[in-house]
Amino acid sequence: MYRIKRAIRLAPLLAQLLFAQAPSGSKPRKESITVSAGIPRERARLEENCDQKIKDAEVLSASNDPTKALALLDEAWRMTEANKVLDSRQWHILRTRGRVLLRAQQPDKAIVAFQKRLDLEKDDCVNAADGVPAANTCAEALMELGTAQLMAGKSAEAVRSLLQAADYFRICTKESPATSELARVSYQKFVAESTVMAAAGQVRLGKQPEAKKLFDIGIKTLEGVMSHPKSNDALKANASQILQFAKQQAEALK
Repeated sequence: MYRIKRAIRLAPLLAQLLFAQAPSGSKPRKESITVSAGIPRERARLEENCDQKIKDAEVLSASNDPTKALALLDEAWRMTEANKVLDSRQWHILRTRGRVLLRAQQPDKAIVAFQKRLDLEKDDCVNAADGVPAANTCAEALMELGTAQLMAGKSAEAVRSLLQAADYFRICTKESPATSELARVSYQKFVAESTVMAAAGQVRLGKQPEAKKLFDIGIKTLEGVMSHPKSNDALKANASQILQFAKQQAEALK
């Protein structure tokens, strides 16, 4: 029982790693097709205003002021509702809202935000087999949802989300003109991170054999990331933290 509780306590460590090394969910900006000179300038002003609110919310969250951060995000969301041209910002607002709530130790509310973000990405999930960027977008959304579910004690849901995220990240590791070798190695790290968090969820469910298998997969993948010639210092440092956690938990299951 002690070993299982230990794994549960340490699981949020991976959520903190997620904030520092989250995959890029950036989307291409849609340009205005309006020929009127005044409208594009107004659109640019709206976009800059909305983007600044999101950035300011991220700063406030990092400064442990979630109340003001959430208020800014609410303002940004209302802007998207009043201005159709800002629809493409909604995923970013929802992702940031989820992260603010996780930092504020409110995982149940974070789940709502991340699930809404995932709902917005349904087309990317459908087209994930095409590779980056669709697979990355869907994988990131699932990974953050799974992290919140794990922190909220919804272990079965977390395992499903995280294993799905790992599958989508695997698509991103395939050689493609759209991704550099360093990017593909980074995606391997996200495959391992999602897998290790899923293993922590299996421990909570009392499924030690399944957890051990997932920890072993994560460890092997992380060791590959650490030894890859294209891995940089930041990637190695992040992978090393997760690897240490995975090895500790795998050893505790013996």
